[in-house]
Amino acid sequence: MKILHLIDNEKFTNYAIEMAISSKANIEFKISHDFLVLGEDTQLISRAYQDLVTFIPNFKLYKSYIEKSNVEILVIHCLTVFKCMALYNSMKNFKSVCWSMWGVDFYSSPYYKQELYGNETKNIRHKFFKYDVKKILRPLFYYMKYGTTYKKSFLYVIKHVDFVSPIIPNEFDLIKKIPSFKGEYLAYGNGDIESLSNFISPESKNVNNIFIGNSSTYESNHIEVMRKIYKEGLEEGQKIFVPLSYGGNEKYKLELVKVGKSLFGDKFVPIFDFLKLKEYNHILNSCSYAFFNHKRQQAVGNILPLLLQGKKVFLSGDNILYNYFLDIGIKVFNINLPYNSAFLSSTEIKINREIVLTYFSREKIINNHYLFYKTLVDASK
Repeated sequence: MKILHLIDNEKFTNYAIEMAISSKANIEFKISHDFLVLGEDTQLISRAYQDLVTFIPNFKLYKSYIEKSNVEILVIHCLTVFKCMALYNSMKNFKSVCWSMWGVDFYSSPYYKQELYGNETKNIRHKFFKYDVKKILRPLFYYMKYGTTYKKSFLYVIKHVDFVSPIIPNEFDLIKKIPSFKGEYLAYGNGDIESLSNFISPESKNVNNIFIGNSSTYESNHIEVMRKIYKEGLEEGQKIFVPLSYGGNEKYKLELVKVGKSLFGDKFVPIFDFLKLKEYNHILNSCSYAFFNHKRQQAVGNILPLLLQGKKVFLSGDNILYNYFLDIGIKVFNINLPYNSAFLSSTEIKINREIVLTYFSREKIINNHYLFYKTLVDASK
């Protein structure tokens, strides 16, 4: 039985392929996997897996490939706009369909209404007028080129999805609010703590620098955090590190640097380049506090290693991830509440580590993948 995976040329793709082809479910249920990528850029796909991936140069051939695929099981890794368009009027070809949610696909969809930006970040974002113009014209462009709109095709796909695998279980409650959705929750696992081992260094003591965000995207709401820290005040010798090498746009980066330097001077250290792992870990080891001011689930792959290192992690109280961590017993802190600079106790660090290793172990994720494919096969019969 063949499973068609619609996947993107992204940093998470290698892990998804590795876990799929190594699952013991393949032998038990005679499964083979076909990975389909729109575009010819192979840069982010490991050479070890490139022979397993079909790269399609344009949308027309991509849609045609899907329609003629003659497979019974479909896994959609990240439900992007172009996947919605390509699947429009084709979902009935599949007996079992799962949407493996990556985050951005749901939170940027027409059916997620919660505000993602702080007031100042929102104002900065609106200064770049091109966004608003594109937002207005985009539906017309899609309709003229593809014969449908993103909203209409998204709803069509969702109506035919049998299972959804969000990053964290709590997100399923949000997905259930989408009109016409009748699918079921299915655990998957987009990463395990062992796969992040390169980013885990021994615990460092007596360090007090601050780390803010995971990228230069608006969703990090950097400026609101920086103003809060400025109001609370920095300690002697304390620095603020902000990675800006991934995502976002140049105008926003310049705005962040302008505000950061005006508030903290030389104590504000933006990171513009992709650093070698040793350099990146050296910076993380100098920090005891990490602030992730996303109002939605994001940066899980950055947060888990920090928790293992004993860092004190602050999340927005509006972020569903904050409540999920509290639910499973992980000690994290609400950015919206008064800032407490005390280090985590040795007991709190130990408890956080034990929970992270339990919930995000490779053994658990491997078992999730086995049950994931077993469920899809059973549903296709």
